[in-house]
Amino acid sequence: GRLPMVHAEKCFIEPLTLKELRNFSSALKVVWNSRDLSTGEQKQETFEDKWKALAGDVYGKDLEDPEGLFDMPKNWANGNSEPRHGCVTPYGCRTWLEDIAEYVEQGPGFFRNTNLIQPPGHPDHDPGKYCPVCIAKVNLLLEYGFITKEYYNKVFEEGK
Repeated sequence: GRLPMVHAEKCFIEPLTLKELRNFSSALKVVWNSRDLSTGEQKQETFEDKWKALAGDVYGKDLEDPEGLFDMPKNWANGNSEPRHGCVTPYGCRTWLEDIAEYVEQGPGFFRNTNLIQPPGHPDHDPGKYCPVCIAKVNLLLEYGFITKEYYNKVFEEGK
């Protein structure tokens, strides 16, 4: 999609591809159209394509070295375990499938309590923690039935 040169923050931006979607600033209002604008047909990306496009090239990177052969990373390389790179846990950043499992397992309160979803202008917004990729992943989980509408509503409930 095109990005306006003036007042981009006041416009809705519609990227043409999932890869392009990942490259927009979190300060912009970005929308995703499931129809191909050139043909009017449904876009053909699979759930896996969509998830990986949102995630970017993060899996298996920046993780601590496991201690034993069967140990899994519990922290990032710097010893921290907070959400990073659009992954809610270091363990989830091992593979795209583990990423999905960690998103579903964390529960709705996790997203609010870690300030991942409070957008600019929200009283609890933290620019260092705000994660538009996390929001997009939760939306994708709802779209494909990995979480219920009730779970989704609890994620975005105000003041909890």
